[in-house]
Amino acid sequence: MTRSIAYMTNPVVGLCYKVTITIIQAVTFITVSKKLGVLIYLWGQDCSRLPYKLDFIDSEHQVMGDKPLWEQIGSQFVQLYYQHFDNDRVKVGDLYYDDCFMTFEGSTLRGKNNVMAKLSSLPFQAIQHIITAQDHQPTPDSCVMSMVMGQLKADQDQVMGFQQVFLLRNFDNKWLCTNEMFRLSLHNFA
Repeated sequence: MTRSIAYMTNPVVGLCYKVTITIIQAVTFITVSKKLGVLIYLWGQDCSRLPYKLDFIDSEHQVMGDKPLWEQIGSQFVQLYYQHFDNDRVKVGDLYYDDCFMTFEGSTLRGKNNVMAKLSSLPFQAIQHIITAQDHQPTPDSCVMSMVMGQLKADQDQVMGFQQVFLLRNFDNKWLCTNEMFRLSLHNFA
């Protein structure tokens, strides 16, 4: 059994958390002590089980690894999003909030069903995304804003650059996309 304890302060609301991370037979349990009780999380493979109900911490207080919590949330969401998109587009729907917004090449859609209809209607059979850069920031209302730059290859088309922005919010211990913007990097020098 391995155990580590960290103290975190939420700079937005000034609350302090005591986080205990316990690993027993390769299963990680994360206990968060707050003023009004204790929350226990089981570390899993999907974003819905990660211990992100902790709100946000400043860059001096990190839960795990070398990255601030919002960067961990954003980068894990981005990884999961493109993994689903490239392998089975239908699974991407699990990552959207029901009343989300998406602006796709200048056209705005509202609602998960409309977003998924748009993504399902895209005229390619196979796609592969390569992420070249991603940046993540916390917002004052405890969301995560993620900007992604990369390249994509659809079917036999040429490789194209793209930019995508996600706004992520925690709903019942699951980080979901509430807002998204997507553009291909097509330059018109005419």
